[in-house]
Amino acid sequence: MQADSRVVSVDNWLSNPTVRQGIAAASGLVFIYLVVLVLRLLINRYIHDSAVRYHTHKLIIISAYLLAIILILAVFWRRLSGFTVFLGIAEAGIAVALREVILSIAGWLTITLRGLYKAGDRIEIAGRKGDVIDISILHTTIMEIGQWVNSDLCNGRIVRITNSFVF
Repeated sequence: MQADSRVVSVDNWLSNPTVRQGIAAASGLVFIYLVVLVLRLLINRYIHDSAVRYHTHKLIIISAYLLAIILILAVFWRRLSGFTVFLGIAEAGIAVALREVILSIAGWLTITLRGLYKAGDRIEIAGRKGDVIDISILHTTIMEIGQWVNSDLCNGRIVRITNSFVF
């Protein structure tokens, strides 16, 4: 019996540069994920102040995302050279389509760099009043107060407000 020519051996498959790059990227992403898990476990064990622990968790997550983007760009850099021309042409359309997202990211930068408010503060923004629970890149999550409750007690609603309302 003759071997079918359509059957690709593992050696031929692994010699493909795209496959090798994909394996390198995937193993790098798994490594970053495992480092993040270990760091989060260490933070939970050794940092007892909840505010410091919260900010450290946020810093680790954002750093991991940045490292993942840098890793993928480094691994696939040569293959992305033709793609950059396409992105240059599509830039205007992307900016218009992602206007709200870009404004939210700019709002997040304003909130964090200027220290407008932090988790635990009581704020009123976009007609909503409440205690800040979380500040992510796109949204600020608050536990709403007032409305149908006459005093400054929490009414039980958790509201997510886009960070673009800072402007």
